[in-house]
Amino acid sequence: GEEAWNWLQREEFDLVVTDLRMPKLDGRMLYERTVESRPELLRRFVFSTGDVIHPDTVQFLEQVPNRILTKPLQPETVRRILSRALEG
Repeated sequence: GEEAWNWLQREEFDLVVTDLRMPKLDGRMLYERTVESRPELLRRFVFSTGDVIHPDTVQFLEQVPNRILTKPLQPETVRRILSRALEG
């Protein structure tokens, strides 16, 4: 997460695919930092998670307009979700 944050400060990206569970700076915190400093990137986030039952995770994912990849990941699903995210 910290490395991703450093990259987001310096570069432009078509998509930001992030896991919600990462050490030190998780996907949610990365998104929240981006809200403040680079709001133009928010729609480019795609979240990946295997935690779709924890109330905090569910609440966060319901509040954001971003696409979600649920684990276990299937290659065809990943291609479809990322293609749609790039179109949108």
